[in-house]
Amino acid sequence: LLHQGFSVTVFDEFDRPGGMLLAAIPEFRLPRKILSLEIGDILGAGVELKSGVRVGQDLGIEDLFKQGYKAVLIATGAHRGIPLGVEGDDLDGVMDAISFLRSVNLHGLRSIGKKVLVIGGGDSAIDSARCALRLGAEEVRIVYRRSRVEMPARDYEVQEATDEGVKIDFLVAPTKILGHSGKVSAIVLRKMRLGDPDSSGRRRPVPIEGSEFEVACDSVIAALGQRPDLGVLEGQTGIEIAKWGTVVTDELTCATSAPAVFAAGDIVSGPATAVEAIGAAHRAAEAIEAFLLTGNIKKPGEKRRHSPIKFEIAPATERPVHRIEPSSTDPAQRARSFDEVEMPYTVDRARDEASRCLMCGSCAECRRCVGECDGRYVAALPSKEEPSWDDRELIRIQSAELESLLGKAPLKAALTPETGGPAEERLVTPIVATADEELCIGCDTCGEVCPYTAIKTLCRIDGRTVPVLDSEFCRGCGLCIANCPTGALDQIHFSNELLAKAVFEAGETLVLGCLWAQNRAPGDYRALLDTFGKDARVIEVLCTGRVPAWLLLKALERGVKRIAIVACAEEKCRYGSSERVRAMVSRLKLLLEMLGLSSDILSIINLSEGGET
Repeated sequence: LLHQGFSVTVFDEFDRPGGMLLAAIPEFRLPRKILSLEIGDILGAGVELKSGVRVGQDLGIEDLFKQGYKAVLIATGAHRGIPLGVEGDDLDGVMDAISFLRSVNLHGLRSIGKKVLVIGGGDSAIDSARCALRLGAEEVRIVYRRSRVEMPARDYEVQEATDEGVKIDFLVAPTKILGHSGKVSAIVLRKMRLGDPDSSGRRRPVPIEGSEFEVACDSVIAALGQRPDLGVLEGQTGIEIAKWGTVVTDELTCATSAPAVFAAGDIVSGPATAVEAIGAAHRAAEAIEAFLLTGNIKKPGEKRRHSPIKFEIAPATERPVHRIEPSSTDPAQRARSFDEVEMPYTVDRARDEASRCLMCGSCAECRRCVGECDGRYVAALPSKEEPSWDDRELIRIQSAELESLLGKAPLKAALTPETGGPAEERLVTPIVATADEELCIGCDTCGEVCPYTAIKTLCRIDGRTVPVLDSEFCRGCGLCIANCPTGALDQIHFSNELLAKAVFEAGETLVLGCLWAQNRAPGDYRALLDTFGKDARVIEVLCTGRVPAWLLLKALERGVKRIAIVACAEEKCRYGSSERVRAMVSRLKLLLEMLGLSSDILSIINLSEGGET
């Protein structure tokens, strides 16, 4: 807004700016020097900062309008921790994770006791445990009422904590906190088992009667989540509040139900990431600019339109180069220091990482990425109302207008067949994954296997864990679909339902082929498939790793007598899933033997680097 010529004032409750980045993220993860430099750049550009002012208490939103402000953006986050709610949670030494982290980061807390117990399984629990170690605790233990599978904390954070000496007990929950002279002395825990999924999609922890046990501790930190503090709205009317305590806004413009009042970040979404809050702020700024200039709120992106474009089919020649992980300091040393844990790249490693992709920095619209990156797979659909699997052509495109495919509507495009001849007009649309929130259990397997970081699971403010897909990054490979344990994921235009129909219509021999192998060595690959005979049903997918095991069993049940699956050489597999394909075949062979059937009816075609068997 400042860069667009508007004067901007920030009211901050704290005596220094930074919000949750300053108060809740430990210095060993976000160095204060870096944060101060970036905030200094913002303030140096001309933003006015009024520190130590609590809106809703010192003055109200209506007072701001009376002072001449024309629009107000509420971005107060979700700073309130959630208490344990068990007997003894009011004892000295019991605190919520947000209050604890704030005491460490803002008020210089330097002692926490020798034995610290953290309750919870999210990132705040991990941060609190690691901070406790750095404050001199001799034993830090996290207790979580579900298993590691359901634990929402990110894997690398959990690994760093355990490397530093944090212990984690799963399937344990608190029932009571014991104290002596008003100070916590121990906690009573109860063992749990996992039952049926609850409203969040995760398996419900069920108490095991008679399994209680006592653990001595000096401090208890409850990391059960956080929620917005709606005190900022004190005295303000006309702003709609959701039933779970967040401000209701328009999803695109961040406008609230009150005139000229906008809201963005955690106070709207509930606890999320800093990047998501920044993204919401960008949308809000665009809407506020339109409001201040015209009196109307324009929805970001509504001017975007699609137009017919031409595509070229490009061969797959490059194999993926995986991310170069940054180095970390020694766990034994870093556990007693708030110094930064993750080290920057060396010059050589930075060059290697930067050379993996031309789009990992800010886009300068040079369009060199068009000829360099691995493109995107799309579906080319004929005019039939219900085309079969074979009618739906999979093509890989590279085009200066690639981003125009990111909309939902199919486009008409002139496609030149590989065999030559005149271009054919077909409907072209991106292939992306789709998700059924009702079936998702929040295991985040999809996020772990996705080669493009296009999908992840997020826990909403209502406690429900749901899959979130970024269609801009999704390349339609289908690995998330093949790995999803509940069938919550599927694929537009190449759904499991359509694939199943094609498989069930196969004759006695079914061959599942790989399009990447075909692109790499088309002659050898085709000759290989021909050895199965002209009556073999060949179905080609982007990756044979996306074919679910249950579908192969169903095919056998319906009369298929021989199944062959292509598996690329590990070093040439585009999606790094060849070993997973082989493991699936091995498990199915074992299952067939257990059922009294011959495992020879299922075979795997192992391709070497050249494409031959």
